[in-house]
Amino acid sequence: TIRNATTVVLGQVEAASGGMVLGVTQDITDAVTQSGTTILNVDSLTVSTASTVTLTNDNTINTLNAVTTDGLFSLTNAQGLDAMGAINSGTGGVTLNLTSGQLTIDAAADITAGGDVSLTAPGGITTAGDVTTTGDAVDFISAVTLTGNVVVTTAGGNIDATTIDATSSG
Repeated sequence: TIRNATTVVLGQVEAASGGMVLGVTQDITDAVTQSGTTILNVDSLTVSTASTVTLTNDNTINTLNAVTTDGLFSLTNAQGLDAMGAINSGTGGVTLNLTSGQLTIDAAADITAGGDVSLTAPGGITTAGDVTTTGDAVDFISAVTLTGNVVVTTAGGNIDATTIDATSSG
C-alpha cells in the first residue's frame, strides 16, 4: 500500500500473487505515474487518489478493483484484465488499453468519468458494467459482448458506433 503522498513515481513492482493499493480515501494528492519502462506485475490493483493516474507501460495486472481519482485514469495492460470494482475518474477520462487478451467488466464495475472513456482489448470486451460521462465520447475500440443490461450515458456526448460490434449473451 502506498499512501499519504504527493507525487508518486512507481518503479518495478513484482507481486504476482498479491495486491497493490495506491492511496486510501484519496490521500495521494498529485499525479501517479510509472518510471521508464517499469511494469506493475500484480494480481490486483486498487486506486484512490485525488489526481491523475497514468500507468501506460506494459503492465501485467489480473484484476482491477475499485478506482477513484479526480483526473484521468489511464491503464495499459499486456494481458487480459478483469475489472471488478467501480471506476470513477471525477473530472477526468478513463482509458483502459489492453495490448493482449480480453477486457471483462463486471456489473459492479460501472465507469463514471468527467472526460472521454476509451476501452480497447484485442480479445474483445465482455461487459455488464454501465458507462456514464459528462457529455464526452465513449469509445469501445474492440468487439463487445454484453453479459447484462448495460446503460451508456454521455449527456450529449458521442458513442463511437463505428467501432462497436455488440452482441448479447444474456
